[in-house]
Amino acid sequence: MIFGGKVKKTIRKAFEAFDIRGEFDCAKRCGNGNINNTYHITAREEGVLHNYIFQRINTSVFTEPDKLMHNLVRVVDHHRAALAKSGVEDLDKRVLKVFKTRSGEHFYTDSSGNCWRCHLFIDGKTHESLEDPEKLFNIAYAYGSFISNMEDFQDELHETIPNFHDGKFRLRQLEQAAIENRAGRLSSVQEWVDFVFENSSDLVSLQDKIETGIVPLRITHNDAKINNVILDKETGRPLCVIDLDTVMKGSVLFDFGDMIRSAANTVSEESPEQCCSASLDIKRFECLLEGFMQAGGDVLVSSEIEHINQAVRLLSLMIGTRFLTDYINGDVYFKIRWEDHNFTRALNNLHLYASIKRQSDHIDNLIRKYTPSCRLV
Repeated sequence: MIFGGKVKKTIRKAFEAFDIRGEFDCAKRCGNGNINNTYHITAREEGVLHNYIFQRINTSVFTEPDKLMHNLVRVVDHHRAALAKSGVEDLDKRVLKVFKTRSGEHFYTDSSGNCWRCHLFIDGKTHESLEDPEKLFNIAYAYGSFISNMEDFQDELHETIPNFHDGKFRLRQLEQAAIENRAGRLSSVQEWVDFVFENSSDLVSLQDKIETGIVPLRITHNDAKINNVILDKETGRPLCVIDLDTVMKGSVLFDFGDMIRSAANTVSEESPEQCCSASLDIKRFECLLEGFMQAGGDVLVSSEIEHINQAVRLLSLMIGTRFLTDYINGDVYFKIRWEDHNFTRALNNLHLYASIKRQSDHIDNLIRKYTPSCRLV
């Protein structure tokens, strides 16, 4: 979508605040993110086109954009240095290039209080779903490489969203939503609320292991969905891991589980027609497991390997719980496109969770097949 009028003026003013090349030409809405608004900006300079990505940060979710950008810039700088050290040459395609404003800040706040950031546009392709084994491998390889390159990261990062992958916290949120029943929807989804609580051990047990130090924390992406990796349009090779808003300390198991949840489901999370048939595609799972382990397996420790299966279950149940909670609350967190959109998303994830449980033995066999020798904690 190309914008005009008031929206275009707002975007143009944000553009003019940044220290970047070219004169503003046009803006197109891009991406399917549930939180921020993203625009592809084209600028002209003496017949040469420059392309940028502008994002309006959702400050209802990310309440401290200065801390968010502190994290992002430091992680990007470290990742760029790591890639350069390993001999990578096309760095502007392999890691985000973040621009400053003319006053030297990494984000701009407009007159309405909206926060904007800018980075260089990377000409590649993202996918909402895939069945191609090589591309699935490449997406997993990108996330595994990211984890590996963050292994020696020393800076302190802020917690951009507290309790983001805390299953205990998400369970309490659902309980509170059911008690308040703000949108009057509880009766229509009671069986699924009951389903979550019946399987609540999968939401809390991994968190217990993290809190007691059995499973270590490291710098992780924390939103490792299939569409947050840019692939080369021609070759399908992995280019860049994007959407770094939630990069902070977490468990690598969350990244792996979210990658599987978004890439190995036979049904799109957004599909209202097939939500009851959502299931784990074990062939896709194997491609993703192999790619992730090949790139990042050598930095994992034994306790992480041992809980991969549990993490795959956890993330589908946790995200399903979050969508269900938001639906009961009246859709106050995730952007929706129809009335029952969040319930659709919840069902697709909860059916996926049930399918993962049914295939647990097969998953364990594949983990043993692709597990490298690993260090003890």
